[in-house]
Amino acid sequence: MRIAIIAGTAYPCNPNYYGSESTIGMLANELARLGNEVTLYAAAKSLKGRYKLRLLPCTWGRLSYAVENTIMIYHDEIVENDFVIDASPLCMFCENIYFWEREWLKKHVLVYFRNSPFSANPRPPVSYNLHSVWLSNTAIDSMSPFVLPRELCHVINYGIDLDLYKPGEKKEDYILYLGAPRREKGIFHVLELAKQLPDQKFVFAWKAFSEEHVRNEREWKEAAKGVENVSHVEYESVSEKVKLLQRAKAFIQLTDPSYVEAFGLAICEALACGTPVILRNLPCHKELFSGIAYFVNDVKDAVEIIRRDEWPTPEQCHEFVAKHYPLSRFARQFIELYNELKK
Repeated sequence: MRIAIIAGTAYPCNPNYYGSESTIGMLANELARLGNEVTLYAAAKSLKGRYKLRLLPCTWGRLSYAVENTIMIYHDEIVENDFVIDASPLCMFCENIYFWEREWLKKHVLVYFRNSPFSANPRPPVSYNLHSVWLSNTAIDSMSPFVLPRELCHVINYGIDLDLYKPGEKKEDYILYLGAPRREKGIFHVLELAKQLPDQKFVFAWKAFSEEHVRNEREWKEAAKGVENVSHVEYESVSEKVKLLQRAKAFIQLTDPSYVEAFGLAICEALACGTPVILRNLPCHKELFSGIAYFVNDVKDAVEIIRRDEWPTPEQCHEFVAKHYPLSRFARQFIELYNELKK
């Protein structure tokens, strides 16, 4: 089967960078490994794989209709495919095809893949008439104001490359926040937690790519002055990222309660690396990580869990991901969806 996957222009399909794009690249590679002819349309600096790679501009997190619409330079090539998965942030290919080439939709399968639950894009009526893939039921529920037809919404959770993300040989005594330096991800809440546990080491790991990242990093560093048990590191490669995850005593993400999380990719990567996770008690987290994660309502709850110092084993953490979120299942569910919609 010929499959086109559109990752968009926000970030490269490369695990050295942020965003869901890295997992979209892994999806493309796995679908190709299963014997499909896959072409990936992705931002500059994306990695080569088993798939054909077509490059787009990279906006480094700045969403732009004009830049996203550059996907249409590949229009004639894309419509030769049997199955198109539009995972770009603004789903411009879906929008163009829906409005101008509905005859094509009668013969081929096109879905848009929403890796974010709080965006009104693609604009109606695209949302109301095309099949869509979501990372969780929580993500679908968050779009209830738009009254999306439930029969057009399909849940396919992310899958993790378990050959890359796996437990290491030793643990060290630090609590890890790893992810983009964003306020809604709880970087200042975790800093407050560190201040309340002066004898516990905390490591914050990120690289600032966008203006928002740089601004938040500057404010965070100012707030962290004088907090001796806190350090910030910038990992330069995916292997360094994996080592940080493997060696941490625990991974923590105190997401702001007002933020609607669709999945939590870094959480899954931490578990796959054998590291326990402490998470805000949010619907998405409860849906996806119940049975393995520690859930907290506030910083006080997190203090109690860390002081208790009782954790699941690395093997238990890894097996949870192997059971629920392997990369092979992620890819096969897209094939199953294609076969279902083709009928």
